[in-house]
Amino acid sequence: MGETLEVNTILTGTRSAALNGADAERIVSALKDRQLIETVVVKGSQGSEDLIAFLDRFWTFDSSPYVREKLAHGHRIGRRHCYDMSMWTRMHWRPFFAGQKLGDLSKADLKGFSLWLAETKNLKPKTINNVRAAGTVALRWAAENELIGSNPAAGPAIAGF
Repeated sequence: MGETLEVNTILTGTRSAALNGADAERIVSALKDRQLIETVVVKGSQGSEDLIAFLDRFWTFDSSPYVREKLAHGHRIGRRHCYDMSMWTRMHWRPFFAGQKLGDLSKADLKGFSLWLAETKNLKPKTINNVRAAGTVALRWAAENELIGSNPAAGPAIAGF
């Protein structure tokens, strides 16, 4: 009974209090600390961006922060590579992930995508690897730059990811 009352008090307070983004992040942080949640996408945050819009921007050579960083550090990346990655995004990531938010992407989503590429699209393994890279490189960069809480493609391998 006591725990139910405490939870109801928290819920009532959360629903009626004048909360801002910082308050929401403190609440989320407390839930993460107790390992009750892993990630949350805060409305209006960078993680709430449409996944496909993010990938399109990420692989646009002239405006990509990723490309700008690579070139600034003396690494090579060409327009053709960006074009190829954007093509994989348009042909495969877009139809599967339409409407998906960047920060909502999960390991299960990526596993489903991997299976879809293999079973529905009948792509060869090399092509599947290229298609995956169009998203996984971008997801790693997004996590490293704190656009998302964690990289869903990181960690133990899932169906080729």
